[in-house]
Amino acid sequence: IKCRDYVKKIAIYRERLAVQLPNQIVIYEIDYNNGGGGGGGAQQGKGPSAEDAMGANGGAVDEDMRYKPKWRIQKRMDCNLLVVTSNHIILCQEKKLQLYDFRGVKEREWVLESLIRYIKVVGGPRGREGLLVGLKNGQILKIFITNPFPIPLIKQKTSVRCLDLSASRKKLAVVDENNQCLVYDLDTKELLFTEPSANSVAWNTELEDMLCFSGNNMRNIKA
Repeated sequence: IKCRDYVKKIAIYRERLAVQLPNQIVIYEIDYNNGGGGGGGAQQGKGPSAEDAMGANGGAVDEDMRYKPKWRIQKRMDCNLLVVTSNHIILCQEKKLQLYDFRGVKEREWVLESLIRYIKVVGGPRGREGLLVGLKNGQILKIFITNPFPIPLIKQKTSVRCLDLSASRKKLAVVDENNQCLVYDLDTKELLFTEPSANSVAWNTELEDMLCFSGNNMRNIKA
């Protein structure tokens, strides 16, 4: 893709790719004659990711993906984080999440109790996807984009850097500000185990107990 402008942020989910430019957001769709697939999340800051190693992006990725522009939101939309779903984009502005359709019409807004550090789209029916949201105060929420009320999952003492749900949606993996990977049982809220030296984490999308976390220029797989 040649955008011919400064690229501020990108977000990918299945066949959608959103590119934020200074004065517009362009949403692309895979050209299925050459296509692949993907998914994704957004976090504050940069670092190596475990998602590539585990296929945590929601589909097979073709080595020669080709995208074509499908929608343009012709206005400046500043944000800290950006994610895209099948029919929407979600912008993060400090403590606020805003849901827009691909015409640029705001459909919903959530104001949370602390700064948002991480957002991940965790799948769901088209137009009704769910989000994992991690906050600076250690709160972890699940938000369905059709529901105005966030669902609390876990509250920990340390700030969140990265999140992922297991294949069955019964386990939650969290990387915190101390580079610890913490794995919780969502039914009992019990902390199952921790791993040190992590800066990103991803569950295998098919094998419930297989987890990958990266840190110190290494990728570790735990099964």
